Amino acid sequence: MKASESINVLLGLGFSWLIASIVLAIKGEDFNIESQYLGIQIALFLIINVICHVLMILRRKLHIFGNAEFGGTDYPRLISSLLLIVLWIFYVLVISLLSFEYLIINIG
Repeated sequence: MKASESINVLLGLGFSWLIASIVLAIKGEDFNIESQYLGIQIALFLIINVICHVLMILRRKLHIFGNAEFGGTDYPRLISSLLLIVLWIFYVLVISLLSFEYLIINIG
């Protein structure tokens, strides 16, 4: 994930929440968001983000990857691609299961 993309996502989410809170404040209502699993979602995002960054650093530094973040030799490129796809599917699946309460995690 590029820094500009993550900033766009974070600003996009934050801006919509800001607008919603202003509109509801004008109406005299509270702006409440259920955050039962927000900490777990952020932790999972950060863990996967670190894994992706470590992979990119390894791809840049190791000869087996062709010293390239993108492209490189066939098998390492395919393995890297599959890892990133699996991480993305895993993240979306876990967040969806948490959001729809098919996966329950008791905290504390």
